[in-house]
Amino acid sequence: MKKLIYSAFIALLAVNAVSDNVAVKPEGDGSKEKPYLISKIEHLVWMRETVASSEGKHYKMTADIDAAETKDWDNGRGFSPIGAPEPLIKKSSDVNRKFPPFLGFFDGNGHCISNLYINRPKEEYASLFGNIGQPGEMGVFDKWRLMCDEVADTFRKRNFTCGVKDLAVVNSDLTAELHAAGLAFQINTCRVEGCYLTGRLSALRSLAGLAAVAEKSYVSECATDFEYDSRYSGLAGIAGYSKISIYEDCSVSGKCRPHQRETHDTLLAGTEKRNRMRYGADYKGYETMGISVVFFSWDGAIFRCLGDLKLTGNRSLPSVHPFPENHGGNMTKDSFCDAEKLHTQRNPEMGVLKTLELRQKKNYENWDQEKIWEIKDGELPRLRRLKRWQKN
Repeated sequence: MKKLIYSAFIALLAVNAVSDNVAVKPEGDGSKEKPYLISKIEHLVWMRETVASSEGKHYKMTADIDAAETKDWDNGRGFSPIGAPEPLIKKSSDVNRKFPPFLGFFDGNGHCISNLYINRPKEEYASLFGNIGQPGEMGVFDKWRLMCDEVADTFRKRNFTCGVKDLAVVNSDLTAELHAAGLAFQINTCRVEGCYLTGRLSALRSLAGLAAVAEKSYVSECATDFEYDSRYSGLAGIAGYSKISIYEDCSVSGKCRPHQRETHDTLLAGTEKRNRMRYGADYKGYETMGISVVFFSWDGAIFRCLGDLKLTGNRSLPSVHPFPENHGGNMTKDSFCDAEKLHTQRNPEMGVLKTLELRQKKNYENWDQEKIWEIKDGELPRLRRLKRWQKN
């Protein structure tokens, strides 16, 4: 009997010793009236383990979550993202096949996930979510280009079937071989609003403050502030590869030290696709690097966005493209970035202004300063929705 009790005690100790990644079901039933109430890291693990049944479900944070313990999880590899990106799901040998995309609604409710840690340098991606949403028909948007303001307005009012809002993910440390992103590897037919994302991103190919890939999605009132560590990849403050998506009232800050011989800069949505077309998918040499808000954009729109990303070191850029060019269905309006921090020339037509100009209220006449932005002379604009987190 004593032997049995001793064995049970040793087994209990062993379970406690490896109790990282423990899933605990939260309260609620996932309906809009009774959402799953997320208040601790074990609830996020449960979301990952049950992501196959997330379609149409609602999740709501009720407390801040300190994820510092994830640094010791999985032999130092840290947190495993919620849901797998579509490319990985298609790989029959991939362990993530059983974890399809997240297809629910996640309401951060003004709360924060801090100190999330992922260190997977031999895996393709690192992010809180792997994939949010899935390919879907967008009706008129599959046929029309977004040069038309009326089409863009209809896009804003669309009822998306999944999304994330009012969430802060701060002081994250995310490392992968190819792609690292502050919120998700991919957002697809998805709405993201009121998110604040900060920390450090490290990968060989592409880095994105919010999502490495965005298709048929709407992003608004979001801000990112990262330290970007990339050897030969494109980086974007909001989205990397973007297709038929709209970004408005977003802010990008942070810093990056170029490691490449040749570097291209774009601040809100950027272009790894261009790199692969030029050098090949497996190129390991001096690939171009883009720094942008949206790195590569096809049939997309950027309205009232601010890029305040700083290049450190003495390297100057051979060419700078803060925003996608207005061709191929792209449209950029009333968006600005800092020429001095990017080591480039002032170009008002492209929205590339000097540091002092970005702190002058008169330059933001077309921005909503009553409901969305707080703008004062001598300071950079701040999003009112993120005021509790965002600092000047």
